[in-house]
Amino acid sequence: MTTTLAVAAALVAGYVLGRYQPSPRLLRWAEGQTRGTVRYWLAQPILAVAILVLLCTRPRTTIRNWKHRNDPPHREPALTFDPNWAENRRRAAKEQS
Repeated sequence: MTTTLAVAAALVAGYVLGRYQPSPRLLRWAEGQTRGTVRYWLAQPILAVAILVLLCTRPRTTIRNWKHRNDPPHREPALTFDPNWAENRRRAAKEQS
Protein backbone atom coordinates (compact mmCIF):
# COMPACT_ATOMS: atom_id res chain seq x y z
CA MET A 1 0.00 0.00 0.00
CA THR A 2 2.85 2.37 0.81
CA THR A 3 4.44 1.77 -2.60
CA THR A 4 1.15 2.45 -4.34
CA LEU A 5 0.73 5.73 -2.48
CA ALA A 6 4.33 6.74 -3.24
CA VAL A 7 3.84 6.01 -6.95
CA ALA A 8 0.53 7.91 -6.99
CA ALA A 9 2.14 10.87 -5.20
CA ALA A 10 5.01 10.87 -7.71
CA LEU A 11 2.56 10.81 -10.62
CA VAL A 12 0.54 13.68 -9.16
CA ALA A 13 3.72 15.69 -8.46
CA GLY A 14 4.93 15.08 -12.02
CA TYR A 15 1.59 16.17 -13.44
CA VAL A 16 1.51 19.35 -11.34
CA LEU A 17 5.10 20.24 -12.26
CA GLY A 18 4.35 19.53 -15.91
CA ARG A 19 1.34 21.85 -15.87
CA TYR A 20 3.08 24.61 -13.90
CA GLN A 21 6.39 24.32 -15.84
CA PRO A 22 8.70 26.01 -13.34
CA SER A 23 11.90 25.48 -15.34
CA PRO A 24 11.03 27.64 -18.39
CA ARG A 25 9.76 30.39 -16.11
CA LEU A 26 12.89 30.22 -13.99
CA LEU A 27 15.14 30.28 -17.07
CA ARG A 28 13.28 33.27 -18.54
CA TRP A 29 13.78 35.09 -15.25
CA ALA A 30 17.48 34.18 -15.14
CA GLU A 31 18.10 35.28 -18.73
CA GLY A 32 16.42 38.63 -18.13
CA GLN A 33 18.68 39.78 -15.33
CA THR A 34 20.94 42.77 -15.91
CA ARG A 35 24.67 42.67 -15.30
CA GLY A 36 25.98 44.33 -12.19
CA THR A 37 23.04 43.48 -9.96
CA VAL A 38 22.71 40.96 -7.16
CA ARG A 39 19.98 39.17 -9.10
CA TYR A 40 22.41 38.65 -11.98
CA TRP A 41 24.80 36.76 -9.74
CA LEU A 42 21.92 34.75 -8.24
CA ALA A 43 20.87 33.77 -11.76
CA GLN A 44 24.28 32.43 -12.80
CA PRO A 45 24.03 29.05 -11.00
CA ILE A 46 20.57 28.54 -12.55
CA LEU A 47 21.96 29.13 -16.03
CA ALA A 48 24.98 26.88 -15.32
CA VAL A 49 22.68 24.03 -14.29
CA ALA A 50 20.60 24.56 -17.44
CA ILE A 51 23.73 24.35 -19.61
CA LEU A 52 24.88 21.20 -17.82
CA VAL A 53 21.48 19.59 -18.33
CA LEU A 54 21.63 20.42 -22.03
CA LEU A 55 25.17 19.04 -22.29
CA CYS A 56 24.03 15.78 -20.65
CA THR A 57 20.83 15.36 -22.64
CA ARG A 58 21.74 16.81 -26.07
CA PRO A 59 25.54 17.08 -26.28
CA ARG A 60 25.94 17.33 -30.07
CA THR A 61 23.32 20.01 -30.52
CA THR A 62 24.55 22.01 -27.53
CA ILE A 63 28.18 21.95 -28.66
CA ARG A 64 27.26 22.82 -32.27
CA ASN A 65 25.14 25.74 -31.08
CA TRP A 66 27.95 26.93 -28.80
CA LYS A 67 30.47 26.85 -31.67
CA HIS A 68 28.19 28.82 -33.98
CA ARG A 69 26.86 31.34 -31.45
CA ASN A 70 28.87 34.25 -32.92
CA ASP A 71 28.34 33.48 -36.60
CA PRO A 72 27.00 36.39 -38.60
CA PRO A 73 23.36 36.02 -39.57
CA HIS A 74 22.64 34.41 -42.92
CA ARG A 75 21.63 37.03 -45.46
CA GLU A 76 20.23 36.52 -48.90
CA PRO A 77 21.86 38.47 -51.74
CA ALA A 78 20.39 41.89 -52.38
CA LEU A 79 17.61 42.16 -54.92
CA THR A 80 18.57 43.52 -58.31
CA PHE A 81 16.14 45.21 -60.63
CA ASP A 82 16.20 45.23 -64.41
CA PRO A 83 16.88 48.82 -65.55
CA ASN A 84 14.85 48.18 -68.73
CA TRP A 85 11.79 46.85 -66.92
CA ALA A 86 9.36 49.30 -68.52
CA GLU A 87 10.55 48.51 -72.04
CA ASN A 88 10.40 44.75 -71.39
CA ARG A 89 6.87 45.10 -70.02
CA ARG A 90 5.70 47.00 -73.12
CA ARG A 91 7.29 44.41 -75.40
CA ALA A 92 5.64 41.55 -73.51
CA ALA A 93 2.26 43.33 -73.72
CA LYS A 94 2.63 43.78 -77.50
CA GLU A 95 3.55 40.09 -77.95
CA GLN A 96 0.45 39.00 -76.04
CA SER A 97 -1.84 41.19 -78.20
